[in-house]
Amino acid sequence: MGGMGGMGGGQPQTANIIESGKTGSLKAFGQKGFGYITCDDGTEDMFFHFQTVLNATEMDMIPGARLKFDVGIDPRSQRTKALNVTLDSPGGTQPATPVEVEQFLIENPVEAHAQEKLRALDPTVQKMVIARGPLTGSREPTASLLGRIKQFGMGMQGMQMGGGMGMGMGMQQQNAMAGMMMGMGAPAPGAAPIHPNSTVTPAAPEEVEQFLILNPVEQHAADKFRAMDPKIQRWVINRGPLEGARDPTGAFIGRLTRLSQVASGQVQVPPGDWICESCGDHQFARNTTCRKCGAG
Repeated sequence: MGGMGGMGGGQPQTANIIESGKTGSLKAFGQKGFGYITCDDGTEDMFFHFQTVLNATEMDMIPGARLKFDVGIDPRSQRTKALNVTLDSPGGTQPATPVEVEQFLIENPVEAHAQEKLRALDPTVQKMVIARGPLTGSREPTASLLGRIKQFGMGMQGMQMGGGMGMGMGMQQQNAMAGMMMGMGAPAPGAAPIHPNSTVTPAAPEEVEQFLILNPVEQHAADKFRAMDPKIQRWVINRGPLEGARDPTGAFIGRLTRLSQVASGQVQVPPGDWICESCGDHQFARNTTCRKCGAG
């Protein structure tokens, strides 16, 4: 498994391929190695993991990068995903210019010490930081930028120290990621037990990462979500996107807290009322379907 800055270099996969030779552009790429590709033929965005990239490092995964890939079926989820991903120009990441750095800081005001940290970075790392997009919606833009700088700065150090598989990532982290990709991730110790009446299907680690890519929140909120019981994660996902929230991170933390309380039995409902088994929302007795997700 490659850490930030590690080389993809996976072996080509031939099993479960249903379409070959598709092209597209990188839409988004998350810190856990998950990303989305916008397909040139107008079909739905394609989900992938860096593990399937054959010829590039994570430092090359800049939104807009041109890609070729095959489409396969995930044997566990039965969903389509991109396989055998290759970049048209690996290693072609262009360093940020001083003008780009200053423009980013004008559009994303942060405290002076964070500005200086960004200015002092290697220009290639600056490009990675900027390419992750604006800090709009962050409750603490300075902290968000510093977290981003730390993430990519460590990645560059790992690549410069040898660039091998997993450089910049500890063995414990590599094992945890490997377990996640194999579907063996376990709930974090102390995770709240799911509501006894719920038969909801646990969320897969890939689904959690997809949700976080499509609904960006601050690091502490994302980590809290990843540590939850997979069945509570399913409730969180089924509540729908955070689109329209003035403070996505605050709204997300509120959702996590509320559903954890429901799952642990801390929320008492009046006689006749019920808890939706699909998304964990409290329903009045008169409701025949869930007002949040529509489940019956």
